[in-house]
This record gives sequence, structure tokens and C-alpha cells, in this order.
Amino acid sequence: MRVCISTQNPSWGGGVWSQSKFLIDFLKKEGHEPALIFPSNPVKNLFFDDDMPNMGCEYMTRRSFNPFIYPNQLLFSFLMRRRIGGFDIYQSISGPNFEAAPFMISQKKYICWVGTTFRDEWKWVHENTFSRGISPFILGQVNNFSVPLLRRLERKIFMRASKICPVSSYTESRIKEEYKIDDEKITVINNPVDTKKFSPKGMKMGLPKYILTVSRLDKRKDIPTLLRAFSDVLKSNPSLKLIIVGDGPEKSNLIKLAHESGLSGNVEFCGFVDDERMSDYYRSAELFVLSSLQEGFGIVLAEALACGTPVVSTACGGVGDIIEHGKTGLLAKKGDHRDLSEKISEILDSKNFRNRIAKDGMKFVRSKFSYEKIGGQFLDLYERI
Repeated sequence: MRVCISTQNPSWGGGVWSQSKFLIDFLKKEGHEPALIFPSNPVKNLFFDDDMPNMGCEYMTRRSFNPFIYPNQLLFSFLMRRRIGGFDIYQSISGPNFEAAPFMISQKKYICWVGTTFRDEWKWVHENTFSRGISPFILGQVNNFSVPLLRRLERKIFMRASKICPVSSYTESRIKEEYKIDDEKITVINNPVDTKKFSPKGMKMGLPKYILTVSRLDKRKDIPTLLRAFSDVLKSNPSLKLIIVGDGPEKSNLIKLAHESGLSGNVEFCGFVDDERMSDYYRSAELFVLSSLQEGFGIVLAEALACGTPVVSTACGGVGDIIEHGKTGLLAKKGDHRDLSEKISEILDSKNFRNRIAKDGMKFVRSKFSYEKIGGQFLDLYERI
């Protein structure tokens, strides 16, 4: 089969690109022919198509300006119309489902693999991207005029899709709540985990005893709550370290907060870490903690469990597909540092409980989120369509 995949610009990275790369590699392994379409990165390449070598498959790109201005969604879609003929399957991979717009306008049958709704995404993007400095603020205000039009476009894309595949039960419920989509049109397909790369087997970091978090450092991830919880945990574990992997707009504020809280000696900000080393960080940690206010799925939790590391997370949406409280991890209240610190201590203080959580969690992730499992679900879906 020839499969046309519409997604975000690969240079943006993150979960959407991980999903796209997984599907490209899986389809090629199975003897199919994937091809990508995506807009250029407006921050780096405002006026020209992006040239991105070593993509691993055929790709087509077109100029794009700001992704949250309504006319630009349509402009990109019309520019792509003549370039997406001759494929057997059309699929978008995205946060909100706007990447499917070229397929809708071209009247193709298409699948949406979607991480979130525009309403959920916009409040965080607007706060973190368009609130820093005069130019981003003005751009954000311009974008506000597009919000009702973009929500109408999102609804139209969902209604015309052959199949909608939310990455979690939480995203499924948000789509149904906002757009009243029929149950038979929706099939949850979770994010996959590379269980060969993320596994208990391999090198360990040789660092002092530590707990780990991995996230983009923005307000949605609520790292201040984690720092406050960690401060409480240190009272009974004074030599414990907190390692924070990731970068983002809140990094300088978080470093300042850690210093003002007297945590500088126990908290380490590691910045970006590639996947090859990330598994070493996971498997070496005593515990992995996610303190987010909202997650469409929470792939880092599944990666940690695949490495045999127990997890604690706030109850923040899609993580419920990964964590069964008390069995594959522990859930704490969002924004409640005392509850989070209690859950962290509960795992740290009992080796038997920690080992059982890690074992059950690893078994669950390997059975439900492996590349073979998720890839097979898509192949079955392609055959039905």
C-alpha cells in the first residue's frame, strides 16, 4: 500500500513526530510505501519550502506561516491538493486534527490519529507561545480572531473522517463531548513504545539515588508542584536527587525557584537528552514522576515502565490509559504537592511495593503499547477502509 501521512513539521519534534517516525518505520518494515506531507517551520523558514534530508521516506512540504491563523490552514491544504493523488491510504498524525485538512479538501477517505482537541491545545499554546514579549502578544491577539473558525474547521474534519483514532480514552471523551461523534466512528489507538529500546536491559547511569521527570518545561507540566513535593520528600530522604530532563520557556524560572527553595544541591536540570541515552536515565531511576496539569496520553510514563521503573503521576487526562492506581503506578491530585509527595514516599519507602508496581507496569506496557501491537492495529484499520 502507498500511505500518505500528513503531520507537523518534523523539526518541532515531540510526541507527534515520534508517532510519525514510528509509523514510517513500521510500514517500511512491512513492505509498504509511506510518504509525508508537512508545512514548513515558520520560525526557521518563512518564505521557502523546507529541505530536510534523511527523512527515511518520500516527503512533500509547502510554505506555511502561523499554524493557528485560519486562512493559512486552508492555504496549505489547497497548495497540497495536486500533490497527494495516487495513494491507497490517507492518514493525519497531529495534536489537534488540522493536519487532515488537505485530505478533507481533496475529498479523500482519511484517518485522524489525534492527540488532543483544539480547545484543549489552544489554552496552553496561547499562554506559553504568545504571552512573552510584544510581538508574540500581538500575534496571539490576531490568532484569537481565528479561534471560532478553527473550531468549525476541526468539527468539519472530524465529521468527514472515515475513522478517528484518539491516542487515549481521555482524548476520545473530549472529542465526543465537544463534537457529538458517533461511537462507531472512533477507535482509540494509543501511542506506541519502542520496547526494544526502552527496556530494563542495558547500561545504568551510575548516579546517586534519584527520581526522574522528563517533560517540556512549560506551565502545563507544573514542575513547581513537583519541586514543592520533592522538598517534602527530602526531609526523610536527604541524599535523594531530582533529575529534570527537558527544555522549555519556564527553565530559567524553575532554576530560580529551585535555588530560592534551597534545592539547588539536590536538583539537576539536564536539558535535552536523546532517545539512545534516555533509556539509561529511566532504568537507573528509583522512581519516575509526572506532575502535569493535562496530558493527551503521557508517553514518558509508558517509556519509564517499559524500562522497569515505577511511576507516579498526577491524574491529568490520558495517563489513565497507562496507570491503574495501585497496580501499574500511583495517581495524585493535580496541583497538590502534599498528595504528590505522599505518593512518591509511598513507593520509595517500600521496596516490595516498588518492585511489584514496576513489574506489573512493565508487563502491561509490553502487552498493550509495543510497536507490533499498535502497528498491527493500523494495518487492520487500513484493510477495513
